[in-house]
Amino acid sequence: MVTLNDANPRVLELIRNLNIRLLSFAECSLSGITIDPYIWQNSNGFYECHDDFIAFNHTPKSNIQDLNSCILHEIAHWSGHPTRLNRKAIEAGANLAIYELDLHIIHTEEVIAQLGMFKLACYLGLNIEKYLEMTNLYIQRYFMANRLEADIESTKALGFIIDRERVALTKAA
Repeated sequence: MVTLNDANPRVLELIRNLNIRLLSFAECSLSGITIDPYIWQNSNGFYECHDDFIAFNHTPKSNIQDLNSCILHEIAHWSGHPTRLNRKAIEAGANLAIYELDLHIIHTEEVIAQLGMFKLACYLGLNIEKYLEMTNLYIQRYFMANRLEADIESTKALGFIIDRERVALTKAA
């Protein structure tokens, strides 16, 4: 089974530099954080806006690529927090149940996160061939997304993350 220690070292470094709180699904349970059973069984991870953390799932079918892509995808969601880039879906998700959101907003946010994952993989020097097909298939699922908006917002997310990491590294030096 793949664990967090198997993630790409550069992905782990990015998490540390951005000071992102990262929990496994098991750690969420031990902390009293309730995870929807559907998410527990069908998801590699999620971003939780209220408590501002990323959760990831260890499953027997997970591989290192799944782990890296999940974490990078959720970091892209993380960038949309109201105290960061303040994207509509993340802000609304903090105040509404997901089923109360407009499908267009949900789909666009998912495409932002997936494009953000791909752009972060490029930035980190990961083998992008592994992520290209995954990104194309993922984006096709979200047919109601505004793809132009998603591309623009994912580029903003990448810039924000890179700038945030540079500031952290400068302070550490």
